[in-house]
Amino acid sequence: MEFIPIVAGGLLVVGFLMMVVAAVMLIARKGKKGGAQAAAPKAPSRGPGRPPAPPPRRGQDAPPTPPPPRASAPPPPAPAMPAPAAMPPPPPPPVAAPAMAPPPPPMPPAAPPPVFEPAAGHTVAMDPSEYMPATLAQPRPGYYGRFVGVRGVLEGREVPIDETGFVIGRDHTLAQLVISDPRVSKKHCWVGVRGGEVWVIDQGSTNGTYVNDVTAGRITERRLDRGDVVIVSEDVARFEFRLD
Repeated sequence: MEFIPIVAGGLLVVGFLMMVVAAVMLIARKGKKGGAQAAAPKAPSRGPGRPPAPPPRRGQDAPPTPPPPRASAPPPPAPAMPAPAAMPPPPPPPVAAPAMAPPPPPMPPAAPPPVFEPAAGHTVAMDPSEYMPATLAQPRPGYYGRFVGVRGVLEGREVPIDETGFVIGRDHTLAQLVISDPRVSKKHCWVGVRGGEVWVIDQGSTNGTYVNDVTAGRITERRLDRGDVVIVSEDVARFEFRLD
């Protein structure tokens, strides 16, 4: 009968432990209920006699959210300060004028052309405005007579005839005996020596060259005898061939 107190003591210990576990479980359950009630929103209190607000229907639109507050406009920017005016560039330094070269020394005056003094009995009258400075007025060896103007602008003028000969015409660059008349060709006729005798040869003139008489017709070339008269361009000018 000795084991009976031992069994009774063990049962008491087990019963005590079961009571402790039950108390702990009850305390834990109460703690969970209290936390759930604190988390749930409290219903608005309604006054006396006011019916409770109907619960929101399922699917009903939520109340519109208020618009967010409008942000204030930023302050206007400060006006830009005007840029300072650019300073004008300094004037360039004065450039020294180049030294002027000294003027060249004056040219010595040209020597005057030699004055020809014809031999006795051979008077030559030349007009520089109508002739080029021709060598025809200078006697040379082999003198063959002279040409004397007897009518027209060169009346009274005398030109000696030598072996070189000369051209009668309107252009002073082509002729040595110049007649400024539009009826005279630039290079009208040539008077000179051929085969030791004096000839006049037309140079393809427009109005022709004649000897002694216009009615006898224009010539192409002709040997001249003493006293023959050469007529230039239908009596614009006449020249007599003389041998004295």
